[in-house]
Amino acid sequence: MNETYTEFNYKETKKNLEGLASSLEHKYLVEASSLDEGLDEILTLHRLKVPGLLRISFLTTNLIELARETARDIMGRVRGWSKGNQVLRWLSCVFLHARNSLSK
Repeated sequence: MNETYTEFNYKETKKNLEGLASSLEHKYLVEASSLDEGLDEILTLHRLKVPGLLRISFLTTNLIELARETARDIMGRVRGWSKGNQVLRWLSCVFLHARNSLSK
C-alpha cells in the first residue's frame, strides 16, 4: 500500500491496488471491499498528477486538520457575520495564517 503513494503512474497503481484487493479477499473480505470501494478516492492524486511534495502533504489529513482547527479557533470567536463574502475573507485569512504556521 505504501508503494501506491510513491508511484506516479495511474494505470500501474490502479492495477496494483486491484491485485492487492483481490489477494485480500480470501482472508480479509471487509478490508478488500473497503479498498475496492475507495479505489477512485485513493487514486485522486494520481489522476490529477499532483507532484512530489504537494502529494506527500496530502497523504495524511494533518494539513486539512490544521486548517480546520485554526479556522474553528479563530472564527469561532467571531459574532454577527454581516455578509456571506465576509466569511470567505475570514477563511482566506485563516488559511494564510495556517500556512504561515506550517512554514515556521
